[in-house]
Amino acid sequence: MIQNEEKILKFRYSMMEQQTQQQLQQNIVIGFIIQFIVTSLILLFQVQVIILLSDGNKQIQMIRLVQNVINTIHIG
Repeated sequence: MIQNEEKILKFRYSMMEQQTQQQLQQNIVIGFIIQFIVTSLILLFQVQVIILLSDGNKQIQMIRLVQNVINTIHIG
C-alpha cells in the first residue's frame, strides 16, 4: 500500500517537474521573441530618424539618444 502511494507521489512530482520545465522553456522563447521585436522596432525607428532629419548635428544627437535607449533596454 505504501509503495503504491510512493509511486503515485513520484509520478505526480515528475509530471509537475515536466510542466515547470515546459513553462520555463515557453517563457524563454516568448522573452526572446519580445526582445527581438523591440530591438527591431528600435532599429527601424533609428533608420527612420536618420532618413527624416537632414541636419547632421540633429542626426548625431538622435542616433546617440536611440543608442542610449537600446543600451538601457539591454541593461534592464
